[in-house]
Amino acid sequence: NSQAVCTVSGTAGFESLLRLKPVLLFGNTVYQDCPGVFKVKNLEACQEAMAKIVSGLKIDQQQIINYLVSLDRVSYHLNFGPETKYSEVTEKEVTRTFVNAMISEAEKSS
Repeated sequence: NSQAVCTVSGTAGFESLLRLKPVLLFGNTVYQDCPGVFKVKNLEACQEAMAKIVSGLKIDQQQIINYLVSLDRVSYHLNFGPETKYSEVTEKEVTRTFVNAMISEAEKSS
């Protein structure tokens, strides 16, 4: 029944977005640029965010979906070692993906 969630990072803010609740984010996380997230770096930013939330800010579900689809399209699937077995991606595939991504980004900026 909350109107918003405050977090430094982590799943609480992400879960809040999935429930169309605004997030006051005091740190950095992968979803920090998602609509409905307020990056709070100082008192003024916090006050502005709170004013918008209290005035009845509504989060658009389609904007959240669009953000997540876009994030997926620009993300690389990696596994950072045997102790973090979140996927079946091998270390060799991770290395190849990472190196190719760095080369691609370097070519874009040159």
